[in-house]
Amino acid sequence: MAAAQTGSTHGIAVMRGAPYLIPARSHLGNVAVQGLAPRDLLDILSSDHVPLAVRDAALTPNDLWGDLGATVTFAPALTTGLADRVACNRA
Repeated sequence: MAAAQTGSTHGIAVMRGAPYLIPARSHLGNVAVQGLAPRDLLDILSSDHVPLAVRDAALTPNDLWGDLGATVTFAPALTTGLADRVACNRA
């Protein structure tokens, strides 16, 4: 949690694995997605080993926290300098 808070304070995007959204824990004991998101410390959800988890995360009800869809679309594009690819879809 402290690393996420420090990174966020310094403008570093905080990224977590989308597969850990549903089980509410990391298999390595790292901070859970549900611990970061309500504190506005989650910028990007991604996945290298379960690609469909990203889609599932984007479709998860937003009652967990704010704009969940943006964590898999707009935020990664903005962070990697590709915001022009999605900016027209973001009000």
